[in-house]
Amino acid sequence: VLLLIVLPLIIGLVASNSQAVEVNDFLTRLPAGVADPITSLPRDAPISAHKGTLAWSKWDTQKLNYRLMLTTVKTGKSTQAKVGARTSPFDVTLGPDPKGKTVALYSRCRNSDNTKCDAYRYDLAKKSERKLDFSRSDRDEVWPSQWQDRYAWVEQRGRSSDDPSAFSKGNCDAPLTRPIDSDEAVK
Repeated sequence: VLLLIVLPLIIGLVASNSQAVEVNDFLTRLPAGVADPITSLPRDAPISAHKGTLAWSKWDTQKLNYRLMLTTVKTGKSTQAKVGARTSPFDVTLGPDPKGKTVALYSRCRNSDNTKCDAYRYDLAKKSERKLDFSRSDRDEVWPSQWQDRYAWVEQRGRSSDDPSAFSKGNCDAPLTRPIDSDEAVK
């Protein structure tokens, strides 16, 4: 079981019993309420943080899938994003849009083997998701991120459910950049 713990400058996951003992010893020395766990995670999952917002994947033990969760550190309230579930953890990243508002980016895959993936952006204020325009049907876009009017993502070319080994053939060996007008990035 992993504990999601928020400290003023530290966000950590406690993964093993020996680490838990060290972290618990550290936490007992902090003022009350400073390091209260937000949740426990029964499975490993990536976490992203930006401007007092946390995003992570919560395993649903009943439906056997992951849900995208958001927490505002100021209130400590966790909410489920209004997006579909996934069979694998979300590759979520948080960052600012051009107006400085926090947005969540992640991929959504059409196949259960995490192929046929496109990049999406979730607007936390509007509680809605939109596919990003740079997504292409002949490539898998995963781990998308945004910083104001700049986007970054991992493109997996030539990878398909018919040839799952294609990714290991060197198809993602260098960064790729291309300009995108921020107004046109969202369909």
